[in-house]
Amino acid sequence: MSVLSREYVSDSDGESDAEVEQVFRAPSDYKKCRHLKKFHKKPNEEVWLIKVPAGLDIGSLKSLPVDLDSRGDDRSGSSVVTFDANAKKYSLEEQNGLDYSNLSLLVPDESRESLRLERGTEGKGNSKSKKESTSVALERIFTVSEVASIPNIDFSKLRVPHADVVKVEGLKMRHFPTGYDAKDYGVEENEKDDAAKKKRKESQSSAPSSPSKKKHKKDKKDKVK
Repeated sequence: MSVLSREYVSDSDGESDAEVEQVFRAPSDYKKCRHLKKFHKKPNEEVWLIKVPAGLDIGSLKSLPVDLDSRGDDRSGSSVVTFDANAKKYSLEEQNGLDYSNLSLLVPDESRESLRLERGTEGKGNSKSKKESTSVALERIFTVSEVASIPNIDFSKLRVPHADVVKVEGLKMRHFPTGYDAKDYGVEENEKDDAAKKKRKESQSSAPSSPSKKKHKKDKKDKVK
């Protein structure tokens, strides 16, 4: 009697159907942060996101050239300003009018050993209609980038006069760019000379052969007999 196979094929017969419990392991270069502070956002405060290069020490920045007077609809497009820090030049760009609703804010939890998603509230006061929103909104987002210093180039000193290629005598132009012919390059005489040489060559090939060649052929026939 034939035995039916299993409905599902596993990698090994001894594999268990139970789910394997996954345990989180921190990366090898993970360093635990021990100076986390509580996050308190007052009603009259804003949350900004400032993205800086990895090589820029934030502690060396005492201030940023930000226009604090512009608010809400007054900001449109993007604005870029430059500043110096650590003997380098950087640019500060603010992008306005973009949707950043997909960004969330992580803040230390009560134990200050891990992070949690900070959530804001909708409504005012202690009314019961106040509801928990998705996350705290980021009012302004800035990007700091290093500006590459390009030295001034004096092109008049770098330009080299074009030197024509030495023309070799006796060369004949036989191929022309698209849309041009021999008349545009003044090679009509060369074509006539080539035609005359070709005609002379054809006339020589059609002329009767010399007596010596005829005699050679006759001797060859006699030997064959």
